[in-house]
Parts: sequence; C-alpha cells; structure tokens
Amino acid sequence: MQESPDIVVWVEGLERRLAEDKIRFVVGAPGGYYSGVWSAWGNKNDYYLGARGALWSLRLSLHKSLICRLAFTDKQMALLKEQGLNAPPDRALVKWLRSPAPVEGAVHVVSVIFPTDHLRLPPPEDTSTLILRVNAAPPGKAIEFSFFFSREAGATLEAKLLRIGKPLVWTSLDNGETVSIVAREMEFDRTIIPSEERVGGEPAFL
Repeated sequence: MQESPDIVVWVEGLERRLAEDKIRFVVGAPGGYYSGVWSAWGNKNDYYLGARGALWSLRLSLHKSLICRLAFTDKQMALLKEQGLNAPPDRALVKWLRSPAPVEGAVHVVSVIFPTDHLRLPPPEDTSTLILRVNAAPPGKAIEFSFFFSREAGATLEAKLLRIGKPLVWTSLDNGETVSIVAREMEFDRTIIPSEERVGGEPAFL
C-alpha cells in the first residue's frame, strides 16, 4: 500500500489490517530529524510495543492479567550474563497495574512521548514495510502516542477519543478488548526526562 498524502484515508486503510499485523510508527519533520521507528502489536490477549531497533532486548508488555511491564527480554538477560555484566534480579525494570477495559469509554494504560527537541535520527530508510509517519510538533513541544483499552464498539468510542486527540488505529485482542492508539500534540516539560541518578536505582513497582 502506498503512503497517501491524506493521513485519514491512509489510516482507514490500515485499520483493516490491525487485527493481525504490527503497526509501525515514527515521528519526524520532512527535511528534518526523526525518532526511531516503533512497533506495536497484539498477540492473543496481550499487547506489546517498543522501539523497533531494541525489540530484541527491551519492550513494553500490557497483559490480560492487568500487569504491565517495561522489561528486558530473556535474550537480553542471557547476553548480560554471558558478558559477565550485572543482570537485574527481575527482567522488569518497571511494573504497574492497569484498570480493566471498561464496557463504555476507555482506560489510558501507557503513553510514548516524542519531544521534537530530542529527535536526532534521519528518516527511516526501510520501504519494505508500511510505516505510519506523524509530523513532529513545533520546537519545545512533543507528540504523544497514548494507548487505550476498551470493550466499547469502535463507532461510538472514536467520538470519545476525539476529545483527547486523533484516533489513529486500533487492534482487536482475542478476549474482546480493543487497544486504540491516539496521537496529540502536547507541551513538553524537560524535567520529566529521568536523570542518570533516577534511572540508576532499583527496579520500581508503580
């Protein structure tokens, strides 16, 4: 499928594929800098996402059990041990509990934020896969991708999500839940980026 200049038409074409296919997305400015490409996908009753270049080592997982994790993969843990490096006692660097998907409305589970002033990469060169490209926000601001869980029909849920931002695509899970991705422009506070001291501590359960 070719990229359409009309993002709404392009996204509608994507929706028919999302029950089984990964969605790949990137934020950037034509002629300027880009983020890394991210992937998101459903697998049975669970949902996964992460930076495409690091999926083999680190990813976010949103589980049917309601436990959500940012965790190293088994492969990365084995590599750390092979190299004689200190591997954390728990693969999960961060854990939190999400609320159950409601029958009406949606629950916000996680967001990925792309601050324009921190974009550093060239445009993605891979043209063999479909990548959703979202224009970067103005300097000093950011694009936020929010992930919402719901059991409400898409026809009525979309109108509610429009109050937050632009609903892009959704994925149906086997248990009847749907995961919707909503993008919006937001102000960006530089202080939310963790310092080296903050990320150097023990894994946290939030």
